[in-house]
Amino acid sequence: MEAIFVGITIAAFGAYFAYRAVQKKRYTDAADKFRSIVTGTLKDLYSISGDIKWPDSNFDITVVLASYYPTLSAAVTDYADITKNRKAFLEDWDIYRGKYGIWKGKDQDYMQYTGADFDGLPIEPREKIFHKNVTNLLKHSKT
Repeated sequence: MEAIFVGITIAAFGAYFAYRAVQKKRYTDAADKFRSIVTGTLKDLYSISGDIKWPDSNFDITVVLASYYPTLSAAVTDYADITKNRKAFLEDWDIYRGKYGIWKGKDQDYMQYTGADFDGLPIEPREKIFHKNVTNLLKHSKT
């Protein structure tokens, strides 16, 4: 009887560790894919070293970012189901895309990246805001 119990226990632990290994690989693959899509899509605007090519006109950035929205939105949708903290991840996505900006509730509003000052308060440089928001989004894909 004891041998059966030991056998079942070993089998259960083996199954658990196999399951964990598969889940970890699944998460790592998804995180790598998400990070690759975001950094590849934003390669001219975002880099860890800070080398960026920001558009000359402040409002051109809204057009550029809007053109990237479908690719980034699809990557976020795919990754949201596997990320470790879905709520925080989606909150950072909302902040990146400007959902809480002046025109609340829109799919996207990139005015925060134009340097426009609507309330007379000092604002951070637009590139710094953008870099911070993308970095916050990417922190969810660290493995």
